[in-house]
Amino acid sequence: PSITWRVLLMLALVMLCAEWYGRVTRYTGRKTQDILAELGRVSSEALQLLRTVRALNAEDLHRRLFQRQNDIINDTQRQRGVALGVFSAASNGLGVLLQMVTLLIGSSAVLAGSMTAEALATYL
Repeated sequence: PSITWRVLLMLALVMLCAEWYGRVTRYTGRKTQDILAELGRVSSEALQLLRTVRALNAEDLHRRLFQRQNDIINDTQRQRGVALGVFSAASNGLGVLLQMVTLLIGSSAVLAGSMTAEALATYL
């Protein structure tokens, strides 16, 4: 019984991590799409209206706009990468941690006599 609730707690933590990662992925995906659309607009405008951009001496302005959109995309993808790293570490690490905790609690129960070694081996 004491092992079961701890296992359920670990599984709940994995589920929470998965939910958080899903939210981050959806947010960064939408943000990336929006920024890519803006990036396309800026570059398309600069290329289609090249004479006007040059006549108004706005090449630096368009370059800065393009660079700003690229920086936002890089930051967004960095957030997504960090989220993936945290989720991977949590999901993979919690499984190993779960086994360690189960073995620790189970071995303590075996030594105390409240559980047999066979029952612990079956549970693992």
